[in-house]
Amino acid sequence: MHSPSPVGRAFLNRFQGGFPVAPRPYREAGDDLGTEEGTLIATFRAMLEAGLLTRFGPLYDAERLGGRFTLAAMAVPESDFERIARMLEASPKVAHNYRRDHPLNMWFVLATPTEASLNTAIRRDGLEATHDRFRRRPGAFRESLQGMRLCRDAGIRVGMRFVLTKDKAQDLPGLLDLMQAEGIDKFYLSHLNYAGRGNANRGDDAHFRMTREAMDLLFETCCGRIQAGVAMDLVTGNSDADPVYLLHWAQQRFPGRVAALSAVLRGWGGNASGVNAANIDNLGTVHPDTSWWNHSLGSVRERPFSAIWEDRADPLMAGLKQGRRPGKGRCAARTYLGIRNGNTRTRAFQLSGDPWAEDPGRYLTDGEIELAGKVAGRVAAGQA
Repeated sequence: MHSPSPVGRAFLNRFQGGFPVAPRPYREAGDDLGTEEGTLIATFRAMLEAGLLTRFGPLYDAERLGGRFTLAAMAVPESDFERIARMLEASPKVAHNYRRDHPLNMWFVLATPTEASLNTAIRRDGLEATHDRFRRRPGAFRESLQGMRLCRDAGIRVGMRFVLTKDKAQDLPGLLDLMQAEGIDKFYLSHLNYAGRGNANRGDDAHFRMTREAMDLLFETCCGRIQAGVAMDLVTGNSDADPVYLLHWAQQRFPGRVAALSAVLRGWGGNASGVNAANIDNLGTVHPDTSWWNHSLGSVRERPFSAIWEDRADPLMAGLKQGRRPGKGRCAARTYLGIRNGNTRTRAFQLSGDPWAEDPGRYLTDGEIELAGKVAGRVAAGQA
């Protein structure tokens, strides 16, 4: 099917809104169109299977629900248009996106659950020379900086996103300085996760010493700015060793506050893949999280999400949902499992084929593992 049937075309023209909310909505819609309920359902399914429809469902008024939505546009190189479109389609915050004959050629509607969550994280691959080299386009750094300034000046909260690899780590201090100079208060550092493009770049993963130095710099910078009365929101991702390393850092500088910090981290619970974090891609396929696109759990077109998500017949999901996740090597240590919850498993899987193997990105020393375990144990026993 390359174009809608007459019934399908009538359906699309009539029900851009006002679809019946009733026990048998397709029967009422069919009556409206002068066709049978079964015919309408078969037509609708055929359009979905042919790709004439990508989604059929309710559009919620985000603002009436306490959220926000906005129309956004980007200038995307034609050679990269399809890749960027797929990235947008994979985001649950993007209602739809489309092409326009305009210098800003890609438009999309962004909806968020709260007003505060309507913010932007602009990826920086480093300072100007590094960023332009990674983007393979001179001027890319200045263009992204201008986009960041426009968001900031329009009242949209904007942050920097930086993926740490060994050939970019030297730019981290300069990016933190740039952040302060531009009045940007949020910084997100992502450890390289071996999925998607990250898998292709895993040979550039930062050495452990470099990772530790980066974390020390982030903690010291954030602490210093907050003490000076300058707001800074620091987020790290893709390594649940970070909270354990934070405990070690706090033990050296604020030993009297370590117990409270440990309790907060335990309450947070560590890695949430397969438990409190999920991914449903643009085709309706469910994955344990955004880094597990190579692992399908089923499709919401065939089973309800609730049934897929609670099904532990899948070995990976059974392990992720365990109260004490399996682990091998140093990942078998139980001393701080309540803080990290087994860490992300994609790096281990990509390198060994075993998701429960030791995480090759773990940068903690044995001594730090022992320290974190002792602190966590005191908190659990009420002794801290």
